[in-house]
Amino acid sequence: LLILVNVAGIFNEGPHYSNFDNVIIVDAGQGANNTYAAFYLGTHTNVRAKGFHAWHRSTVTNRVSTALDVEGWGSTFTSSNFEGSAGAPLFLNTGAQMNQFGCDNAYYNTFSAGPLILIRGPSNYICGAAMNNDPGTLPTSSGIQLGDGTSGENVSDNMISLQMTSNNSGAVNFTYDAGGNMIRIIGYQSSGTKYFGTAPASDDIDLVVTGVSGANIHQHPQLCTRPARLRA
Repeated sequence: LLILVNVAGIFNEGPHYSNFDNVIIVDAGQGANNTYAAFYLGTHTNVRAKGFHAWHRSTVTNRVSTALDVEGWGSTFTSSNFEGSAGAPLFLNTGAQMNQFGCDNAYYNTFSAGPLILIRGPSNYICGAAMNNDPGTLPTSSGIQLGDGTSGENVSDNMISLQMTSNNSGAVNFTYDAGGNMIRIIGYQSSGTKYFGTAPASDDIDLVVTGVSGANIHQHPQLCTRPARLRA
């Protein structure tokens, strides 16, 4: 248990293949608001984490910028909760690839308007529940944002499978999507639009959001085309 540290709760630049079991980080980043990550993973390390939980108490100021900032490749997180940050609770940076987030993870409670998950890198697997569990009080969040236009990002070849609720700024933002992603989303919104931007034709998508009007997306690129039958 780490509580009330001034900078990042955990700043990890190595070694490779570290193991974290039942780590709780509370009220990290007290030195400056929206500046530090609760857990930072640099480009030269990866971890196996189970039971990770970063959060923030309402009585303490200076929230972390994100619960988890990943710069590198090959980390896995299971049975974990990401919440309490000023920005996206899960942030996969431009170098983040081949990271895996299990379906027993939850991503929620961002304290500024924006996504619960922001991804800038390729070939990651993200599963679990993304939810704004207090939409009457918290800023209006979106579920997942595929890039933000940062130089060097490549949001492609990711596999995304999420359950969502009350992300009334849209389940997904496709604006900077580089294509080739497989996306499965099912959710409910009480207001807002289901998604933003236009998904590239190379994305494979099933997006079903109830509670608001507008079309769902069912898009499955055809990998091969059968030639027309020749007539005698």
